[in-house]
Amino acid sequence: MPIQIDQIQGHVTEKITIEFGKDGDLNLTILPNKFTKGFQRQLKAAAANEDETGIVDLFFTLVKDWDVLDEKGKKLPITTETTDQLGMTVLSDILLKVQETIAPKSETTSTV
Repeated sequence: MPIQIDQIQGHVTEKITIEFGKDGDLNLTILPNKFTKGFQRQLKAAAANEDETGIVDLFFTLVKDWDVLDEKGKKLPITTETTDQLGMTVLSDILLKVQETIAPKSETTSTV
């Protein structure tokens, strides 16, 4: 049976947890199959233009869900407005963890 490209990209999810010590954890659900050659080209272009917002926004297209709440306990949407409120250390932690999860795994061969 044929399959649509968005079904391939949206079918596989991975869970990521970023620990913030006694303050709690940030849980993310990401879509690793959305990390494509096209994504890489967009990322390189944003980096070449030093477009920090573009880089962050692009990475967050890989995030399907998270558990970031507002002060009333309501889940915040994954938007530029929301990510702009996150500290740079938190953003860095998220981007690094997403990158670690989606990066193609290289196979190492033993020469024993």
